[in-house]
Amino acid sequence: MGWYDIYSADAISTYRVLRKRIYKHPIMAIWFIILMIAFAWIVLRTYEFSMRQGEEGIFTDIEPNTLLLIIFFIFLAKSVADTTRRVAQNKALIFYLSQPIRKRNVLFGKFFSELVFNLLLFETMVGVMLLVIIISGIHIPLDLWYLGYAFILSTLGTSLGFSFSIFNALRPFSRRFIVMLAQGPFFIAVYSITMDLYQSLVHWPLFLVLITLSFASLLLLLLCQKVFLDSWTFGTSASEGVKKSVYDIFSRSPLVPARLMDERLRALVRRELAEKVRSGAIWGTVITVIAITWGTKYAIDTLADVDLLQMSTGKYVYPLLVGMGIFAVSTLEPGISSLSGIGREGKNIWILKTAPFGGSLVAKAKALSNAAISPLIVFGTALFSAYYISYYTEIKLMNYSFLEVAVFSVLAAQTMIFLFIGLGCWFGAKYPNFDESNKGNPDIMTMYIFAMSCLILGALFITAPFYLMIRQYNVLGLLAMILSLDIAALFLYFAAERGGKRLDRLEYG
Repeated sequence: MGWYDIYSADAISTYRVLRKRIYKHPIMAIWFIILMIAFAWIVLRTYEFSMRQGEEGIFTDIEPNTLLLIIFFIFLAKSVADTTRRVAQNKALIFYLSQPIRKRNVLFGKFFSELVFNLLLFETMVGVMLLVIIISGIHIPLDLWYLGYAFILSTLGTSLGFSFSIFNALRPFSRRFIVMLAQGPFFIAVYSITMDLYQSLVHWPLFLVLITLSFASLLLLLLCQKVFLDSWTFGTSASEGVKKSVYDIFSRSPLVPARLMDERLRALVRRELAEKVRSGAIWGTVITVIAITWGTKYAIDTLADVDLLQMSTGKYVYPLLVGMGIFAVSTLEPGISSLSGIGREGKNIWILKTAPFGGSLVAKAKALSNAAISPLIVFGTALFSAYYISYYTEIKLMNYSFLEVAVFSVLAAQTMIFLFIGLGCWFGAKYPNFDESNKGNPDIMTMYIFAMSCLILGALFITAPFYLMIRQYNVLGLLAMILSLDIAALFLYFAAERGGKRLDRLEYG
């Protein structure tokens, strides 16, 4: 069996799963296509409008070379996440590695799968945008050279992301650091080319430089081949020493108070928190919070100079920007983490189901462990954004003190966290995905329905307090927000109970 057979198996499996989901949810599939076209239309129309405004346009400060760097990092991040889940931490690879197959064929087959899937995604996005431009008659200059640069950078990002994920699973840290150094020149080169040399290198010179860099990045696969087996071993089963040290830390942690919860619940929460640290999920949470907080800041900076928002309209737009940031980070982190909590257990779910406690205790432990990251969101996105929005809108929002804005933002953030964790606990127990190669993450249809449910639920709990604040009933608005927080906490409790009952009736398969 060669590398092409590995790729073929992945391609056929992906096709069958996609076809099954489309047949199972045909209306949702059509709805996704409509949403994709509508999103492309909105983005292109907004960019066209911005171009007509000249230097006063909203997005004119995004240079073409900056957009190329963003495309590179998008595919880099996607490749890192996919490779970590499908290769470095995929226990199902034992079926390949236990057969008389060369390890490099497994590695190269998985890399080719990731490369083809990412390039198909890139081509789909470009195709949809070209279709919208042709049908809608949007006047945006098209540069085939630029599309070529973007295509090569998506390939380069995929290649570096794949090798980064393999290197990152190595132990000890000193060995990981040494192999990581091999990627340093590539990142420096990409940044220098897109930010410093983009204007001086045009057309063929820039194209050839990027092509050369992409082929050179493939040499890292030879280094990946040397450490692949060690990376997979450590990625799928960390050493006992690491496990023990992490569990010992949380056994003494004030995040798990002994007097306030049952000893069995305390043990389960400690297990969940230790697993978040051991698997590195906590760093993903930190990066997500930082990225969305920066995105909120960028949106505030971008809209600060728009004349329309210098008027009374700003009092609606700026708080909504903060709310969108809080919603995004609350959905992606505690929400999605709760949604995949049951499926991530895989075969371990039988151990939990045969333990001397009910499913509600498991659901509550997962809810509490996800709620433990609340300070990252509250003090990160909510408080920082509230401070930033107060600074930029002190004229438009002069009737609100920073304290009022900060308290409202914190209460709203905690309300969303409770709501989305509770919804995730119930959804995760009702629609679990036990596919270990997917790390328990539900399919895209389930995640979309979950995200829409979070949006509706969040709007129901936030709209009335926000309206009272906008109408200058500040005290009533804050009291209404506190009431929403109390109801959200009750919702979390009952949702965890319902999720636990679903877990008791759940059959693994």
